[in-house]
Amino acid sequence: MKLSDFDVGVIVLCLAPELDKTYELLYALLQDDVGKSRPTGQLALQILADSLEDRIRCRQSFSPGAPLLKYDLVQMTTDPYCQSPGSLSKSLNLDPRVLGYLLGVDFLDDQLGQFASIWEGEQSWSDVVLPAETKSRFQELPVHIERLTESDRTVLLQFFGPAGCGKQTASRAVCHALNRRMLTIDLDVLLTCGQDISNLLHRAHREALLQEAIIFFRNSHHLSGHGPQERMLAQAMEVLMSERREVTIMSGHTPWIPFGTAPDLA
Repeated sequence: MKLSDFDVGVIVLCLAPELDKTYELLYALLQDDVGKSRPTGQLALQILADSLEDRIRCRQSFSPGAPLLKYDLVQMTTDPYCQSPGSLSKSLNLDPRVLGYLLGVDFLDDQLGQFASIWEGEQSWSDVVLPAETKSRFQELPVHIERLTESDRTVLLQFFGPAGCGKQTASRAVCHALNRRMLTIDLDVLLTCGQDISNLLHRAHREALLQEAIIFFRNSHHLSGHGPQERMLAQAMEVLMSERREVTIMSGHTPWIPFGTAPDLA
């Protein structure tokens, strides 16, 4: 997640009243409106942009595809009494999960709690039960992964086979070798939670970025299923994987072949 100086400035403006309520009065005075105790896009441009050209450039930070909104770092809300409904007049607030992260509160996004967990521990390659030659190839994975991620490439590892064959142990060994946490997302549970699948995957992606974790999708064989929910899951996963420039691990009974790819399953 690459943030511009302006993006960081917007986040600081939103964080300030969470630490000192005096800023609410200051923002109201600056905007000449007692009801505007939170910063708006317009105020952010006035404070953080130095010139007209700079304002035009920074204005793009409030577009849907830019990091602030794409990753739900800030929420834009319309004041019901506002006479100007444009996006720059909307109030800016930090997403609750992002606020907690900035305040040092280490908890998972509430919407992920049913089917997600964080693992941060040690997993030795000696615990991975594989033939010596295969294990040797596995131990070389972290070096190749780091090279690929440094060039902003998407890395998808798939461990598939019957239950109990060591898929999770191997995944943890990879995460430990890369000195990364592992965010486990159980697709079996996600499919039954009755929420927007696309939004949940989006939040999982953001959580992994905040936690500096590798996403481990358990029961990824659902991506090859033919039910309506499974097809919806596969479509949302296609979108997610097109955006991720990180390491992702999938574990299931069978491999998943994303549309338009021909992965090496050796």
